[in-house]
Amino acid sequence: MPETPTCQKCGSKAIEPRYEIPLCRRCRQAMIGHRIPDGILAIALLILVGLALALVRLPRLVEGGAAYQRGLAYEKAGEDEAAAKSYAAALRFFPDDTTVLAHLAIAYHRAGDDDDAQPILYRLVGRTMSGDLKQALGLCQKEINDRRASAQPAQDNAH
Repeated sequence: MPETPTCQKCGSKAIEPRYEIPLCRRCRQAMIGHRIPDGILAIALLILVGLALALVRLPRLVEGGAAYQRGLAYEKAGEDEAAAKSYAAALRFFPDDTTVLAHLAIAYHRAGDDDDAQPILYRLVGRTMSGDLKQALGLCQKEINDRRASAQPAQDNAH
């Protein structure tokens, strides 16, 4: 004679069918109404707060990224003044981003605005960046130095 299963919790013979774990209706209802532990609630709350903060910041990050991408497109098209404006807008969202600063300095220089490019070039000294950016920034600095050196004798002759 096969043994009839009993409730795993209270031993009752009136278990509910269709479930893998043998429990009676009263024990199953008691387990469903079990309170969620405080630690799990606290972790869930922290996750929700973090998600809310991320969602609040997301539009600003997207806007900054879009400004940076516009700058890249303008730079590629040779529109250096428009590129500089776009990179400056991106810098408001990413104020210390090395790549944005580097592209802004390059765009200022190519637009002929060495006075705005120079302080950014000084800010970038010692930062880690790609070899291409380093090379482009080095070329900008050399051209700025050459322009200033060639302008110096003209100023000296005027006095």
